[in-house]
Amino acid sequence: MSARERLNIKEVVDFVYNNKASLKDVDIGYEGKEVMAAEGKLSWYNRRFYVTSERAFDDNAFVDDLIESVRAKLKAIDRNVPHLKMFETAEDRDIAKASLIGIDYVTEHDKGIKKSFNKLHVVVNARAACEAPALEELMPEAMTGTVTKYNGKC
Repeated sequence: MSARERLNIKEVVDFVYNNKASLKDVDIGYEGKEVMAAEGKLSWYNRRFYVTSERAFDDNAFVDDLIESVRAKLKAIDRNVPHLKMFETAEDRDIAKASLIGIDYVTEHDKGIKKSFNKLHVVVNARAACEAPALEELMPEAMTGTVTKYNGKC
């Protein structure tokens, strides 16, 4: 089954509605010492910002450039980001979502904006293997640099 690929969803839903099952309570380790220790080494970064420009611009390219800027800045200081999500909303409620699960991985696009707009609302959610002060410095630099590249205002 794959929600992303829309494979076998009806079959799974039919099975769930037409069968009985019981599940064991299984600890999958999210509260374990190892997971909590790893989480404790990550810095969290959340930000919401708005971009406007006098001309319409390719919102998907904007997000790709922003992610690439973050990637480059993290690589330059030998840090990583196992979780970087960007959600974008343009006019007409056109939305996009892009994810990066590590600086050596390809950016994943779950959905892209269909046309160009001159206004964009961006939500950034990251957990990075990076010291908080460094992350707090590089993220706004990446945003400002990308907004400038698109002749925008933030």
